[in-house]
Amino acid sequence: MRVVVGVMPIGVVDKAAFMTYKCITMPVLTVRISEAEKADLTKRARKSGMTAGALVRQLMKAQPIQTAEDLLIEMESRMGDPSLRSREGK
Repeated sequence: MRVVVGVMPIGVVDKAAFMTYKCITMPVLTVRISEAEKADLTKRARKSGMTAGALVRQLMKAQPIQTAEDLLIEMESRMGDPSLRSREGK
């Protein structure tokens, strides 16, 4: 784990107190995806109003569906979500 000491922003009066602040960086996860998958991820992130990295972090934190009860809870929380629309039959 790496510790990074921040740069003092403009307007900070107490330099000594600020220099004791330390920020711990997050580890990096690298995943190989195809160009089509990358385009889909970018498109989905834009629809959600966030960056692709934020969307991936949100998806990683999501609880897995293990039982039918979990599925019903997930379904009820998404009822009426306009981004989950069904396609009309041909």
